[in-house]
Amino acid sequence: MQRGKYFNRRLVWAVVPLISCSAAHAEGWCDLVPGWSVVTHGTKSENVFLLTQFQGAPNAIWIQISDGINGKPNVAMALTAHALGQNLSLYVDSPSYTCATFPSWAPIGQIRHIRIIG
Repeated sequence: MQRGKYFNRRLVWAVVPLISCSAAHAEGWCDLVPGWSVVTHGTKSENVFLLTQFQGAPNAIWIQISDGINGKPNVAMALTAHALGQNLSLYVDSPSYTCATFPSWAPIGQIRHIRIIG
């Protein structure tokens, strides 16, 4: 009987840190504030960024959506949404940030998906 109680305590102490860590982990959709822009580096590189702000974030940030090799469909989605007057939502996959704390100039791997929302 004592062994069962000990196991349950260990299980609780193993699960509690996972729950508390999930609050600082963003894995999900983050909608953009309307008014975002698609920006390139011109002739300096083939990177493409969104100059935007996530809903609930304190200020605008630069989000890389293409590095010239990866992310070409992201650029197509962003340009299509912009031409249609629609908004975007980005699926953030970051172990360190939430939608409100996502940093400017984060590497392209932090954004997993882009979708057009109406």
